[in-house]
Formats: sequence, structure tokens, C-alpha cells
Amino acid sequence: MFSALQGNGRVWIYTASRTLTSTEESEISEKLNKFISNWSAHGKALHAGFEIYKNQIIIIAADEGFEAASGCSIDTSVQEIRNIDQIYGLDLFNRLNIPFLKEDEIQLIPMTQINEAFQSGAINKDSLILDTTIYELASIRTGLVKPLRESWLSKKIKELAQ
Repeated sequence: MFSALQGNGRVWIYTASRTLTSTEESEISEKLNKFISNWSAHGKALHAGFEIYKNQIIIIAADEGFEAASGCSIDTSVQEIRNIDQIYGLDLFNRLNIPFLKEDEIQLIPMTQINEAFQSGAINKDSLILDTTIYELASIRTGLVKPLRESWLSKKIKELAQ
């Protein structure tokens, strides 16, 4: 993931409420390619990239070893994602849908239903969660997908927190 970018950087992760169609993914990729190629901070081009993971998670990364993303440049990236969100109705800013990887597909579980999902067996301590709280480029390569027991979410599940 992001092989052209080094470890000294930041990432922003957005989870769609549904899987993108191939047409949507193509159109969004085209929009993000155009955005990334023009993305700058204080007039200096950012060395950046994006990936659409499993047709549902948009990840934008900036290698800050070249140029640091500024508040204004981050705002422009958020606005681009907002535009994509409005066009395609993806609910990209909803942080309460927790993505799990099940049979190589993303399954969303609302945060309000996490304890029930654990109690019912829909998820367990070995279920694979996608950690959308990651913000460092170096961490995304090793920490995007991890077992629930090793994630921040384990503290929120009553049985695991004890």
C-alpha cells in the first residue's frame, strides 16, 4: 500500500456505507487522480496518493518527507471527499460504522451494535477490524487490518474490556 510514498507522512481514511460499483470506483478514482495531481500546500506540490481499498474505503496519503500538508491543504482534501460523498451518497464522514473484514469483504457494524454483535457471535476477538483511526503513513502498511483483540475497539466491548 502506497509503495511510492515513504513512511514519514499522514493518511486520512474514509469508509463508505456501501460497496462502490465499478463505475463509481472508476469515476471516483478519476476525480482523486485529478485532485492529487494538483494538491499543494503553500504553493508547493504534495507528494501524495490514494487507494480505494476493497471497493469501499478511500485512503488518501501525503508523504510529509517532501512537503507537510497544511491546514488549508487538508481542508481542500476534505472538501474533495465531501463533494464525492454528496455526488455518490456514501456517508463517508460517519465514523460510527465500524468496518470488519469477513470473507475478504467489508462488513459494517454500527458502533451502537458492537456489544450485541460480539454477544451474538457475529464478531469475536479474532475478527478482523479495519482500523480507520490510523493517521500515520508508516502505520497503514502494518496496522490497517488487525484482530479485534488488538484494536482500539476491544476496550469498548464489555467482555473484552474486563
